[in-house]
Amino acid sequence: MTALPGDIVLYNGSNICIFYESNSWSYTRLGHIDGLSENELRTFLKAGESNISVTLSLAQSTSIRSLSPAPSIVSEGSIYSLNGQKVTHPSKGIYIKNGKKVIL
Repeated sequence: MTALPGDIVLYNGSNICIFYESNSWSYTRLGHIDGLSENELRTFLKAGESNISVTLSLAQSTSIRSLSPAPSIVSEGSIYSLNGQKVTHPSKGIYIKNGKKVIL
């Protein structure tokens, strides 16, 4: 994939990278920083000049706004992606099962 400025990606299975410019490689996209221009990202991230500390939280909002059908109708044990699509054969990742986030 091509990472864009503001993309937060998993790199090499255990490293989290935040991009201030475009780069193509084998990444797993975790999220994106909205509301900052490329120049603002360069300033915020110090453009590789030194280490910075960033706190990421999964406790904030996800892509799921509501479940349809209602949770009481969803079959127990069904697994859904973070964008609300039913998954029959999940691979490693974060999913929703019985209304709760799970990591497989």
